[in-house]
Amino acid sequence: MLRVLLDMDGVLAQFMPALIEQYNFLTSEHILESDITSFNVGDFVNDPFLVKKIMNNVGFLRGLEPYDGAIEAVNYLVGQGHEVAFVSSPTNCPTAGYEKREWLNYYFSKTWKKAPLIAVTTGMKYYIRGDVLVDDDPKNLTGLHPTTKGLLWHTKQNASATGYERIYSFDHLIDWIEKEDAK
Repeated sequence: MLRVLLDMDGVLAQFMPALIEQYNFLTSEHILESDITSFNVGDFVNDPFLVKKIMNNVGFLRGLEPYDGAIEAVNYLVGQGHEVAFVSSPTNCPTAGYEKREWLNYYFSKTWKKAPLIAVTTGMKYYIRGDVLVDDDPKNLTGLHPTTKGLLWHTKQNASATGYERIYSFDHLIDWIEKEDAK
């Protein structure tokens, strides 16, 4: 059985779609998620300060929707005996840690009384050890402990990153984990 570490925002939770939707609502701009080709969303909008304000606003993180198949995939992995933990970097919102914990409890309360959340400062996920870390931000996959395999969750924002093994869906992730576990 494997110790699987999953990033929250961008892998399990729909961070970018919610950010773009709220930004467009507040500005009447018509930014498409597909237009955002890096994690620096401020480079693609007219009001980069509003982007930061939205994602650091109390309630934003708690209100994110899970990606299709995310909950089922995590429940499947746990049901197969894998140890799953969530690794996330809080935003500058003063309630970010609390909101992430509440999000996990809401969506995974049938799996755990308290879902295992490991919060680390941005860019410091290399401190965490597991068999595999799945993250959408390439900078979080550098410097990992040699026993932790980094897998890049494919998004439009990381499409230009090279040198990473990519995961394209939850079915692909489950296949990868089952093949690795069989070794």
